[in-house]
Amino acid sequence: MTVHRYDFDLPTTLQFRALIDSYGRMRRLEAMTPQIRGQRFNEFIAELLRCWGVNQVQSNVHGVGEIDVAFNLDGTRFLLEAKWEQEPIPFDPIAKLSKRITQRLAGTRGVLLAMSGYTDDALRDVYRGQQPDMLLLDRTHLEAMLSGLRSPHDLITKLIDRAAYQGEVYGPLTGLIVPRGSASLPALALGAPADHSFPIVAETAPGVRAEVVLHGTPAWNATVDGLTVHPDGRLLLTTPNGVVGADLDTGALTWAVPIPGCHRGALVRADGSMLVICGAAVLRWDQLGIQIVAGGFTGGTSLLWGPENEAWVFDYKTAGWMQPGRTVTLTRLGAELGQEVRHEIDFQAGIWSAAWLSGRRFFLAGDGHFGVVDLDITAHVEIEDQLRSPHPSQRGAMRLDNRTVMTTSRHGGVYRIDVETGENTLMARFEVPPYSAELAAADPGHAYVLQHLIRGQTAYYPIVARI
Repeated sequence: MTVHRYDFDLPTTLQFRALIDSYGRMRRLEAMTPQIRGQRFNEFIAELLRCWGVNQVQSNVHGVGEIDVAFNLDGTRFLLEAKWEQEPIPFDPIAKLSKRITQRLAGTRGVLLAMSGYTDDALRDVYRGQQPDMLLLDRTHLEAMLSGLRSPHDLITKLIDRAAYQGEVYGPLTGLIVPRGSASLPALALGAPADHSFPIVAETAPGVRAEVVLHGTPAWNATVDGLTVHPDGRLLLTTPNGVVGADLDTGALTWAVPIPGCHRGALVRADGSMLVICGAAVLRWDQLGIQIVAGGFTGGTSLLWGPENEAWVFDYKTAGWMQPGRTVTLTRLGAELGQEVRHEIDFQAGIWSAAWLSGRRFFLAGDGHFGVVDLDITAHVEIEDQLRSPHPSQRGAMRLDNRTVMTTSRHGGVYRIDVETGENTLMARFEVPPYSAELAAADPGHAYVLQHLIRGQTAYYPIVARI
């Protein structure tokens, strides 16, 4: 399965976030009428395409019939007509754009973007008559590009393939992102390996018990990137092909989220839907399909619960090698793209994860130091000597109470930390090489730790232990 990864530099990341903020204001009609929004929308689309590096982008092109946006992909000229109406659009705008295309050189293609979608009659009529000469997009396709989930090149190439091979000029986003047919489930087995060649618990604190409950076999060519616990008790493991649900009673495996490219732990909402990070975007997944909830997260990103059972995102992004600049953000998610509220955190340390404490207080896990930020007071975090990290390369973090957290590191240590005093206690230590690690909360008094054993350069054995 194809996993789409895009390497955004820091300036481009900030451009995406500015565009997402602008999109949110347009959706809410802040300080504008629908007419003014329509006028601004063309330039907004053009700026989004430029942000992705698309060539020869022009908005409001005058000629034989005005064109909203024109651009060039791989040598093909596209004419885009944008409609932001309240109701699904009929066939007339499709016919109008088709006429515009016939007035241009052969090989020119059309793209109609209707934010409210299309009427059933319009979708039926588009297939009648001559060979189709355009692609039909809706709000979800725009949001896929805006969030950083898919580039214009990859999205339009996929749409062209469907139009050429299957005769479908309109392809809903879910069908473009979720592969046809499920991938093979990874090999996982309950308990510890019989040959004891996997990581073992080296030590635990008095009164603490740790045991391996799940392991991967045989060796994988990729790692498990995230871990969380479903309310029904299943472990949810984020793999390159999607999120796998593992029943610890029976060992049964299922695809909980069949979307390639997810990373870090998922969040399970009260309605049963799931939030996952996929590339630079946050997606909501249920049996109805995909909804894009947020975007512009292109660094070290993780989902976490915040106050009032709201979903938040921690994101850490640095500039390129030998270039100054970084951005650390905590973002409260809304129901839709453009509703997120970002908080820029001023903490001059390498931060890798976060955990909510109480109110709007968050713990920030860093390599050298950790910190606590209270967003009701300030976004600045002082580096204090008493708040030194007890172990290097902290990765996973979870809340125990409003002043105590548990953290794990790439080096196998699991610590309990008092965030007020800096006092820490080693809870458990695993004999593993330095690699990825993750923590997930279970019922009160238990937690799950994800580690990896590495054999050679590309052989990984994921291990999950319960503490």
